[in-house]
Amino acid sequence: MKAGKEYELLIANMYQSLEPNALVTHDDHIFDDRGKIMRQIDVSIKYKFAGADHLIIVQAKDHKHKADIAIVDQFRQVITDTKANKGILVCSNGFTKAAITKAESYGIECLTVHSAINKKWETLLKIPVRKVINEFGLNMNFTLAIPVNKMEGFNMPADTFSYDKKNVVVICDIINDHIFGKLGWEYIKKQKNIRIDLSKIELYHYANSEMVPVTGGFIEINYIKSSTKQFYITPKNYIYSKDHIKDKGTLHNMTITQDILDNIVTGDNENDKDVKEDPIITLTTFGFNNMETFFSNFSFNVKGEIEGDFFTKENILMKNDERGREVVQIERILKRGK
Repeated sequence: MKAGKEYELLIANMYQSLEPNALVTHDDHIFDDRGKIMRQIDVSIKYKFAGADHLIIVQAKDHKHKADIAIVDQFRQVITDTKANKGILVCSNGFTKAAITKAESYGIECLTVHSAINKKWETLLKIPVRKVINEFGLNMNFTLAIPVNKMEGFNMPADTFSYDKKNVVVICDIINDHIFGKLGWEYIKKQKNIRIDLSKIELYHYANSEMVPVTGGFIEINYIKSSTKQFYITPKNYIYSKDHIKDKGTLHNMTITQDILDNIVTGDNENDKDVKEDPIITLTTFGFNNMETFFSNFSFNVKGEIEGDFFTKENILMKNDERGREVVQIERILKRGK
């Protein structure tokens, strides 16, 4: 495939991810009412807004040189002839200052798009990350309603609770649901110590191939300290666009690999005081018992995905290790029993 066509497909894929409800077409043909012909359009974006049909046309130029005024003027004529609501001009090597000024007067967006997926259009990106680390001590005790005649050959995998006897949750989930989610971290920091009575929660624990009721016990957390670290990471894959009119860059999607994710969550990243940008990834990590155990909340401000040995269970990211597989296997046993 020619490089120009590859570049057009890259642009089409980017806009399809940004406009999932729009019809994005690569190599479209739109009627020119003045010339009474079909005009070839690199990428078209069609959608409805306020009951009316809207059309955005995108022209992609994979040129060795910056796009000049002539290209802008030619594209403006195409916008007029196709009666498009908006035009976006994309050039892999940017635009001359005169072209940017002229495009701005016409209301045309001028972009360059880079992608690590194809080395030809790669630009090295460093993504600002803010990591908030909250440390606390954990004490827990609970009792189960297990008849004496079922104690022989007793088997109880650690930390396999459930609210509904079907889906497994862990201590971290219970803390999130009944402490962090209800009280908020700032309240916990002020109180220093929070204790919840497990007998007041409808809760079960896996034992002897079934979920049995938790009849008593508590979870207690003791706040220790909080700290913030800011640093950069480089994603494996990404699509990045530079708006030359607004002089602003935007990351449209990215892939975080397992080693990068592990380093963000558990690594001892050095605090980088030179990080001034707003974070694209905000991560909150809670660690207890001398930071031996972590659980985290992720916030991605762009469309992204995680690549590696992970899987999703009920919208929760889980590592595909012995523990993760044990949880899935227990759920299968429980659901077969129903």
